[in-house]
Amino acid sequence: TVSDEQGIYYQRPPTLRIAMPAHAATIGVHRDADYHGHHSAEINFWVPLVAVADSTALWLESGPGRGDFRPIALQPGEIVRFNGSLCHHHTVPNVTDTTRVSFDLRAIPASALDGPPPEYIGEYG
Repeated sequence: TVSDEQGIYYQRPPTLRIAMPAHAATIGVHRDADYHGHHSAEINFWVPLVAVADSTALWLESGPGRGDFRPIALQPGEIVRFNGSLCHHHTVPNVTDTTRVSFDLRAIPASALDGPPPEYIGEYG
């Protein structure tokens, strides 16, 4: 959970992602901080709506700059929380015959902000 006495700002609506079987990855290696509009205190939540593992999973490094990527295997109803602002993450080509369906969103604890609240989170305004 994300708990902050001052409140929480969150991305709405969440981003729906559909990754059909393909020969190319849908998301290259990146940190959200590499893109305009992302706050360093953002917390990412990734929620697959189908079982994911290996080439249908999201690949994360265990800490900023470590480069020790591993797939995050999850079942429907499970969620992963991670620091997508600073930790690199990506997908690999989906070599299965299964379509990956997931959604993700970001949240920012209000206490992490020095100024006014964000108009939107990420590039999703």
